[in-house]
Amino acid sequence: MSCRLEGQTIVVGGDMRPSSPEFTKAFAKGAATRGANVEPAGPDLHR
Repeated sequence: MSCRLEGQTIVVGGDMRPSSPEFTKAFAKGAATRGANVEPAGPDLHR
């Protein structure tokens, strides 16, 4: 099964859990690989 996200914008953010930055980055990378425009909702996404 494949999910196509070309041209869609997804806002990605995390919470206060220690694992949140790692999961947020992984999700954002996967969404971008499938063509989504990923917008960060917080400061940790591009670290």
